[in-house]
Amino acid sequence: MPEESPQKIIGLPETILVLMLVGIEELFEAAILVFTAGAGIMITEIMNAAMAALIEMYMLLRGGKGIKKLIVTPVCAVIDAATGGLAPGKFIGTAMGIWMINRPEKFGALESVAGAKKMATAPATSAARA
Repeated sequence: MPEESPQKIIGLPETILVLMLVGIEELFEAAILVFTAGAGIMITEIMNAAMAALIEMYMLLRGGKGIKKLIVTPVCAVIDAATGGLAPGKFIGTAMGIWMINRPEKFGALESVAGAKKMATAPATSAARA
């Protein structure tokens, strides 16, 4: 009897739909910057803020806990900043976040380390406040 693979939290059709949405937003953003010769930077920054909020909300609602939820936006920002907005940072960050959520067995240790650090620093901060 073959082993059953674990059920993925975010399925393939949903992944494709979300990545297409993020990819289309990235293309619109690039088109605005190209057609306005950089003058549309304020419009693209508003689009960036809105899409970042939507991505974070999506990750939270679909099972991203702790580091899996919080790592997506910084990764997107670093990729955008390092490449000057030429690379699809939000697309790559969202794909990475979905990949992490679908593999909880690989990233469980990451969460336990973050939780242990939080527990280790909690008594020190509460003792300092007293």
